[in-house]
Amino acid sequence: MKIVHLLLAIVLTITTMTPLGISVQMARAEGLAPAAVTGPAGVDATYLAEELAKYGSVSLIVGLDMPGYDPALFDQVHAAGVQEASIANAQQALLDQLAVYGVTNIQTYEYMPFVALTVTSPEALTALYADPAVTSIEEDAPLPPLLSESLPLIKADQAHNLFYTGAGKTVVILDTGTEKNHPALAGKVVSEACYSTNDSSRGVSSLCPGGVTSSVASNSALPCPSNISGCDHGTHVAAIAAGVAPGASIIAMQVFSRHTDGSGRKPCADYGDTSPCTRANPSDYVAALNRVYALRNTFDIAAVNMSIGGGKYTSTCDSSEPATKTAVDLLRSAGIATIVATGNNGYVNAIAKPACLSNVISVGSINSATFIAPADLMTNHTNISSFTTLLAPGVAIEAAIPASFATDPANPYGRRSGTSMAAPHVAGAVAVLKQVQPGNNSNNVTSIASILAASGPPIADWREGGSITKRRLDLYAAICRIVVCDSDDFRTLSLNQTLNGSISWFGDRDHYSVYGTAGQRVTFRMEARSSTVDPYLELYDPQGKLVAKNDNGGGDLNALINGYLLNQSGRYQVVTYSKTNVSSGAYTISMSSRVEAVNPEPTISGFAPSSATATKTGQDFWVMIGGNNFMPTSQVYWNGQRRSSLYYSPTLLYVRILGSDLNVPLVFTSINALISVTNPAPGGGTTFGFFRIQPAFLGESELVSPESGSVVTTGIKQSFVISWTHPTDSWRTMQNMDLRLRSPEGSTLASIRVVEREGTNSVYRLLNGAGEQLTEEDGETPAEGLGGEDRDLEIPGVLTLHLAGRWGSTTSSSASMAPRARCRTMTCWGSSPSPPPNAPTR
Repeated sequence: MKIVHLLLAIVLTITTMTPLGISVQMARAEGLAPAAVTGPAGVDATYLAEELAKYGSVSLIVGLDMPGYDPALFDQVHAAGVQEASIANAQQALLDQLAVYGVTNIQTYEYMPFVALTVTSPEALTALYADPAVTSIEEDAPLPPLLSESLPLIKADQAHNLFYTGAGKTVVILDTGTEKNHPALAGKVVSEACYSTNDSSRGVSSLCPGGVTSSVASNSALPCPSNISGCDHGTHVAAIAAGVAPGASIIAMQVFSRHTDGSGRKPCADYGDTSPCTRANPSDYVAALNRVYALRNTFDIAAVNMSIGGGKYTSTCDSSEPATKTAVDLLRSAGIATIVATGNNGYVNAIAKPACLSNVISVGSINSATFIAPADLMTNHTNISSFTTLLAPGVAIEAAIPASFATDPANPYGRRSGTSMAAPHVAGAVAVLKQVQPGNNSNNVTSIASILAASGPPIADWREGGSITKRRLDLYAAICRIVVCDSDDFRTLSLNQTLNGSISWFGDRDHYSVYGTAGQRVTFRMEARSSTVDPYLELYDPQGKLVAKNDNGGGDLNALINGYLLNQSGRYQVVTYSKTNVSSGAYTISMSSRVEAVNPEPTISGFAPSSATATKTGQDFWVMIGGNNFMPTSQVYWNGQRRSSLYYSPTLLYVRILGSDLNVPLVFTSINALISVTNPAPGGGTTFGFFRIQPAFLGESELVSPESGSVVTTGIKQSFVISWTHPTDSWRTMQNMDLRLRSPEGSTLASIRVVEREGTNSVYRLLNGAGEQLTEEDGETPAEGLGGEDRDLEIPGVLTLHLAGRWGSTTSSSASMAPRARCRTMTCWGSSPSPPPNAPTR
């Protein structure tokens, strides 16, 4: 089924509003209410045909069938590319079909299956209705912008007193441009974009720099010229959001175009504005929303403000603006809320679109200017409905405007009224709440919307015919629904003082004021008095910037900010909560000037050996760990599993690796095992390095003499001739080779190991049945010798290895060794076709 949508323009910014202006707007809104049709025929199709015949063109946004379209796929690298390609292919297929009709003003969207275009012939319109891939058609009709005492009323000042300012978050302003160099906004604008339309047939021209239709360059979102009605709107809106969330950044997006009344269309005069005026085409603000989604991983975007709208809707209008609905869904899936003004027509049971979309936070207005009327009085101009989310101040709001619009350019501020002013109060509030309760998914947006709708005082509609009650924004009350503003909160913590506190439920945070002077060193300790609390500390400077935090630095689960040097004088804030955020319980918080002794954080510089060979039957072996800040209490882990370790010095540890640790698949390139060293709290920390496990060598080995399995009589010297052959390289690459000697019962009693060293020499070592190497008298240095050396290596009562005598020969790829040993009666056997299972390799 195809749905044709008409986007209706109603002025939502008010400074003065004449009865004639209101009656004209209402008549147009009621006369052009969208209606669904089931095919190319129908009321809306007829309307579009009439518009086309009357003006010679009609601008549309066309939705395309996209089976399986899912915003969640954009967070999966491969799936995202596939879905984006599918969208592009569908868009191009439609444009290819319409190419013969000469459609203009084409705009596509990277993340949404929609195309904006202008048709100039009945044939093109008919082709759209006949195309089975087209799911919706909406008119791309222009919308106008919707146009201290308010901050205390919504208790934003109390939120700021708790250092909740929206720090680290970003608010997007879709409007008429933002004067980023204004003193109230200096340094806050972190990104800009412009989306605007050129269509001479409709008297529309782009307001982007250079007349282009889109730009993401610096200065692309500066305000439009002062000779165009409404170009001060965006700066005023941005300044309100920045006032509520002074710690947040701003992304400015200019989405309006210059419209000039002609002999036919009169987009300005129809709504009581002088010509030329500013209007926003849905195709442009949908493009801006698409850009916001593209920036979701570049900035921590909390909210988008849209003080734009038109029409009269007594119920949600998702089917009337599917492109915008899709864009808002995309943003919501990324945890970005869209805030929209409800409009200024004075409706007591209806609001404008896109505020009527079910997935936005819609905002009506109340009075905060007590010099005009009592506070918390629903304004005459506001639209309200049963599905409006909440109310916010929207009368005579004083905020920044471009100097070119100011009566006194040296004091570029002005008062504006309208739901346009109410909406950015809420957009700034969302940034603050997302600082308190971070999240990047739709559940986070849903939670914050519910908190906003349930906080603040209820305001009843006093106007004739009014019966709806909605709550007014109360930022402090909303915060308290997240952090729990209970009896142990908001206290002052003094030097050498300990206070008792409690975490009462999920998300509870306690706030303590601390007064300090520059150069003072302070220590904060939070200790659990209940096993259900996992202490976590945060310290904020007088500007609300997080300067220190700690989880388990105080020993066990306790938190410790130790000896922090205050860099300025003033009121700091300490925030305490449970890191696990799932339990309640008691704790203590203390402040002192004493710097506690803490354990150092270890570092690893390397391993010896640095790798080992994979095996299924290996013996345990030791690895030497070099580094710094090791302690007798340091703990060593292999892939997260605790292993026995030996402390030697602050720069040297030994860890015993189990033979079973090398029981990994034999067919692979290499595997990195994680060896980590942890020093306990207080202080301490964890460092790690990678130990390489390489595949077993698949060359050839042979016990030449005696035969494998033969019995050697106790006390008799026996020469063992062993041969190793590498299939493609020098035998020296095989590094370590073992000959194991077993008892008649099958247990390994000893091993003779051939170790290839740098250079040309091979040395011999003796290992006991446990795989431990024979050592020199110092108990650490492996006992070893060269073949032919006049020396014996002995495991008393088990085996004596005689190094004197001829020891073998080599070729480029083979080595033949002939060690002589005296042993008890045992079965002798050679190495497998791999290096020894427990022998590390270089």
